[in-house]
Amino acid sequence: MTRAALLFVCIGCAHAPERVDEVVPGELMVGTVAASSSDAVLEAVALEGYRFEYVAAASETAHLVKVVRADGSALDVAATRALAGQLGERGGKVKYVEVNTVRQPR
Repeated sequence: MTRAALLFVCIGCAHAPERVDEVVPGELMVGTVAASSSDAVLEAVALEGYRFEYVAAASETAHLVKVVRADGSALDVAATRALAGQLGERGGKVKYVEVNTVRQPR
C-alpha cells in the first residue's frame, strides 16, 4: 500500500470522539433572575443542613457554588442532583440550578 493510500485509509476511519459530561459532585451552577452579588447568591440558595461556598461568576446572572452537608461531609453525584432539583424549584431570585459538569472526550 502506498503512503498516500495508507493516509487516506486512516483519515477515512477517523471520527469525532464521543463527549461525556461528568457531574462534579458538590458543585452547582446557579442562575439568578437579575444581576447578583456573591452574598445575594448564597442567601438565595441557603438551605438548612447544607453549607454553601461561592466560587465564581460566569456572568452577572450565572454563578458557581460548592456545597457540603452541614457536618462537612461531601455530596455524591446523586445527592448533588437531588439538591439541584430541590433548589431549582424555589423560584424567587433563583432562575435555575444545575449540576456542574465537565465535558471530556471519551
